[in-house]
Order: sequence, then structure tokens, then C-alpha cells
Amino acid sequence: MKNTDSKWILAYRHDDYYAPETVYDTQEQAFANLEYEDVKRETYQLWEYPHGGIFLISPDREVAKSKEWSLASSGEWAPKLVPVGIDVLKVTEAYRNFQL
Repeated sequence: MKNTDSKWILAYRHDDYYAPETVYDTQEQAFANLEYEDVKRETYQLWEYPHGGIFLISPDREVAKSKEWSLASSGEWAPKLVPVGIDVLKVTEAYRNFQL
């Protein structure tokens, strides 16, 4: 999923919906400051503009209790994308709102 023409929108879960928060040029930028425990709790989605892909960010492995708040950039774990669906209109609207 390393499409060079894509922009990546990090969306944060608020109760029963995900709200877009920040746009990144790469997945790596979006993942850099994510903490394991938040990702494990399904706190984030990554939306791909302009293709409309929506992905849940999940950890690729379990970590020791002492590492639960480690960052993705620590190398203790890595984010993986789990496809949720495609919604070109929703993702495009979110991206355009960041351009205002």
C-alpha cells in the first residue's frame, strides 16, 4: 500500500466514529508517534486519499506489559493496516477540509 500519489489521513476514534485529524505524505509519518496501547485499542484509522481506502491500524504483534506505551518508531512493534472499506467521497471530503 505504498502508493506515491497518495496522501494519508490519520483519523482518531471518538466513541462510535472516526474523525480525521492530520494529513501526512507517507504512512511512516502517520505511524511515527502512535503508541502501542492506543493502536491495540483500535483508536486509529488511516484513510488513503484519493483512492478512498479506509484501514484500521493494528499492531503486528503483542508486546510485554512494560512496552505497552512504546511508540511504533521504537521497533518493539509495527503498525499493520487492516482494510475496513472504501469510501472515496468521505475521504475526499476530509482531505478537502484540510486544504481550506
